[in-house]
Amino acid sequence: MRQLSLCLIVACLAAPAFAQNNCGNPYWAKTLRCQAFPGAAPQANLGTIPAAGDIHAFTRVFLTANSGIRCADGTMPLIYVDKAVGATSNNWIISFTGGGSVAAADTNADGIADDAQLALDIYADPLERDEMGSALKPPMKELDGINTPDSILNPVFSNYNRVRIEKCSYDRYMGRVAYAAPGGYFTDIGPTGALVHFNLWQQGYPIILEALQALTPGLVYTTWSVDPVTGSVVSSQETLPPLTSAEKVLFVGHSGGAHGLMHNIDNLAAALAAIPGFTGDVRALFDANFLPSNNNEVGFDPLQVGTDAYSGLWAGQTAATSNTFTYNGARYWPSSLQKAQYDMIDAVLDTSCMTAHVATGDPWACADRHHVLLNHIATPFFFREDFTDPNKEHTNGGAGHNLQWGDVGAFGHCVVSPCLPILTVAEYREHLEAQFDAMVNSSSTRSEMATGNDPSLGAGNFPTFYAWMPDCGVHEGAFANPSFFDTTISYKGIFNYTMRQWLEGFMSVARTNLRGFRVDGWTDYAGNQMTTTCPP
Repeated sequence: MRQLSLCLIVACLAAPAFAQNNCGNPYWAKTLRCQAFPGAAPQANLGTIPAAGDIHAFTRVFLTANSGIRCADGTMPLIYVDKAVGATSNNWIISFTGGGSVAAADTNADGIADDAQLALDIYADPLERDEMGSALKPPMKELDGINTPDSILNPVFSNYNRVRIEKCSYDRYMGRVAYAAPGGYFTDIGPTGALVHFNLWQQGYPIILEALQALTPGLVYTTWSVDPVTGSVVSSQETLPPLTSAEKVLFVGHSGGAHGLMHNIDNLAAALAAIPGFTGDVRALFDANFLPSNNNEVGFDPLQVGTDAYSGLWAGQTAATSNTFTYNGARYWPSSLQKAQYDMIDAVLDTSCMTAHVATGDPWACADRHHVLLNHIATPFFFREDFTDPNKEHTNGGAGHNLQWGDVGAFGHCVVSPCLPILTVAEYREHLEAQFDAMVNSSSTRSEMATGNDPSLGAGNFPTFYAWMPDCGVHEGAFANPSFFDTTISYKGIFNYTMRQWLEGFMSVARTNLRGFRVDGWTDYAGNQMTTTCPP
């Protein structure tokens, strides 16, 4: 296997002269941005200000303290910030978006780093390119849902300082590598058909740490407003309170952002706890990434009756869409494409999971983010999952949920045989309900954290978690107004909760061993049913 030259977090190239914002600058020359668009300024938005009609709540702030940390295409990472409405607040929301991901050098079966062409092909798509770099990010933008600054519509969370760590590393905020060489690490055919020599960075996790570092002392930044008399755009200085003094910090990840956050929330909580003087209450929201897991499948195996997600069994035989299929986590996870991608980007994985499973000889289990969620996350968490989410990773628009960890077979639904087993929409819901039922009833007694195999919270403990599981057929949750403010789940026929209200409650309860859920179609122990009402 070819040995890869990886630059981890530290700078691989000389410090930039940002004033020389052109591809003749050695700092920019071999970036994917310059190789794809050699005639354009690589950081085209450097120094731009908004027009009067483009004044919005969130202001762009470039992260420039560490010049070795970059977006996938070599541009500069950035955040968008909006200070809490009203009085000074020491509460924070730090959010991450979803979207695509790719390893800079995915490997084929031969183990050779020869698929950089995939990254180039993705970069050629303008819709995906925006997730791989920051060159065209505007000076200001609006964010919806939990980030809405309207104190009437969003009375609690508008009073949090809100930070969006803009996606640009295309690695679910998990990577920490740079494939960089003076003449370009990769050689492949660029978007124009010409041969290009380029470098790629996937440093999502260091970008998060860089953002936290910038916020720690109290970020001072330039923002803009419209002069009410002249109508002209005027600049001013704004200062956020120091993150050091934070009382509450809620990390929010949606879709692919939730995927990465499941793996690294405890690491981020530890990074904040290591800041001198920090005593804040750190929590997480995983939005649209609670999926059927390998651990959970044994509960559907007729030969393993009485098992569930906490039985510690990874292999067996079961059925989906009337097709019998086999699965074996010990075979799948060590060599899965997902694990290969994690390895190529040097992904951050949950530290306590790795410690526990290195000791038991099966560290591959920690590549399964749902195993981590079920057993190893010590940070209080809230998760949202729509039972009919049409996203490809979920119900795939009704076509069926692909079980990536299932063994391929000649199933009736195969267009090209063999193919992966799938779950129908009804089966998908059944699997999610079984997995959640195990969490509600067994996480405090049978999880690895509760039994002491993972000592993060002490035996007999599990973090507080709340669930919000509507049935509205939408992927967007915390970042969308209709899902966050208007979707309701009724209880006892008289109590109607929105996601906003349920999350507000979660933020105020104790950190361990509490369970709260609003789940469409479920009943409580007294037989009271919960029902979703979706916005028109």
